[in-house]
Amino acid sequence: MSDSMKMNLSQTSEIYECFIAGVKRWLYRALIDCLIFNNNLYVPNQRFQNDDITDLKSFGSEFSLIDIKGNARSLASFKGRIVVLVVGRALADDPSRMILKNIVHELSVTGQQPLPVDLVFITIDPENDSPEDMENYLSEIDSGCIGLRPRNISDAKKFAKDFLIYLNKVQLENSVAYCAEPIRSGLVFDQEGCLRLYLGRQNGVKNLRHDLLQLFLGY
Repeated sequence: MSDSMKMNLSQTSEIYECFIAGVKRWLYRALIDCLIFNNNLYVPNQRFQNDDITDLKSFGSEFSLIDIKGNARSLASFKGRIVVLVVGRALADDPSRMILKNIVHELSVTGQQPLPVDLVFITIDPENDSPEDMENYLSEIDSGCIGLRPRNISDAKKFAKDFLIYLNKVQLENSVAYCAEPIRSGLVFDQEGCLRLYLGRQNGVKNLRHDLLQLFLGY
């Protein structure tokens, strides 16, 4: 087989893989949007501006991860606090960076009542995001951000499956990396550790303070 034919086959394979990845991302978005739409039809007295996913069984209800220091952390670790959770990679160009910065801005508006909220960032690729990488990444965003990571890639895949996060596999020159498709901005758990809200793509972060106050008031 000639070099030109090999190159054409390689390019065709790459185009096919990109097409399949695009279809998978679209299906993930469509699935989640349908689940949330169906759930919201049966949620009375809608008080939230983001999507209310209370009691939506398609999502997981617990996670078991480790923090930057290697300590085990679960939702029980944050009992009594509202948790805003963002998933991504500890990279300068990762979408999670802007999402985290916008959330920090919304939570630190001057003159507003401080709320018992923990902002948690979870890396979806523990093999490439070291604890040092995460610490540096979060220190540039806000010193109050809490970094968590799966123990290994198997745990990362389980977490992604439990919380309907599209996990995209990227082939690097000498290794493999994983990144989270930014389907939405984040997840919100109430003081009892129950998953309550799914932050929207457009104005989810802008409406965050309103919704967190509703949770703080016990709704």
